[in-house]
Amino acid sequence: MNHSTNLFFPEDIHISDAAKDLIQNFLSDANVRLGRNGIQEVKNHRFFKNEVWTFDNIQHSIPPYVPTLNGDDDTSHFEDFDDQNEPDVANSFSSPKAFTGNQLPFIGFTYSNELGPIAALKSTVLNGTSSTSNISSFEINSLVIEKQQLEDRLQDIQNNLSNLQNQLQKEREQMELKMKEIRRLEVDIAKGYGQESELKLVNERISEMQAAEERASKQIRELLNVVETIKSRNLDLEAQTERYYKEETAAAAENQKLKSEISNLKAGNEKCFYRIKGLNDQIESLSRELNEETTFKLEIGKQEEEEKHCLTVTAAD
Repeated sequence: MNHSTNLFFPEDIHISDAAKDLIQNFLSDANVRLGRNGIQEVKNHRFFKNEVWTFDNIQHSIPPYVPTLNGDDDTSHFEDFDDQNEPDVANSFSSPKAFTGNQLPFIGFTYSNELGPIAALKSTVLNGTSSTSNISSFEINSLVIEKQQLEDRLQDIQNNLSNLQNQLQKEREQMELKMKEIRRLEVDIAKGYGQESELKLVNERISEMQAAEERASKQIRELLNVVETIKSRNLDLEAQTERYYKEETAAAAENQKLKSEISNLKAGNEKCFYRIKGLNDQIESLSRELNEETTFKLEIGKQEEEEKHCLTVTAAD
């Protein structure tokens, strides 16, 4: 449908120029459509510039015309169209899948198994088998990641809770309007207008709204319980992460101390090595001197023997 050429407004119904302009701008092409530059562009439209409503409170304002309905399936306010024997497209849609539980954002936390990989760490700590050497950056990163996931899930639940509270507030406001309608009908009945059937329908509608409010309140309570559980778990994770950080810091300090001691031992060993080498050099030098002295003594002794032999031979002659 080309809205720029086929959109017409009925002449017998008063529609303000601002409302017409708003509708036409919403139905325009995407590159010129109202709101293409952000929601503030819609808020600044002249349709929302008046003393009765604004963009932020229009959903809570009472419309100028509230039709009287005889039930949820009342179509008396719609125009009748001739049957053009159009094909039944309702049966062409596939049937909705069975409810699996993942449509509710808070179900995932309820059915999660031991809150992920942190369960093993928690079990190890509780059993007293954890040691400083077993603490690794991977385990701490796992705690930080799971903590962030819990915070994100908590934010989602809080957003859903806020939406439910807003919905509940709207239903309460609608109920107040219906109560006003009931009081008006009661006055009309007292005057003899005979609107018992309409009053009955209104009462049934109010009962349905009350039941819906009770269901919403129950769901809000369940969400609040889940929020408290996540907050408690988040505090436990923060404490556990802090403890692991302290243990890792202590282990790093101990490791640094051991490295310093090893470095000192290496320096001492190097000094001992050079000391031993110097002593070995001295021993070798003394050994050479001793050998030279021994050789010298042997030569002197040999010369003395030869001199004695010569003297003995001379004396015999």
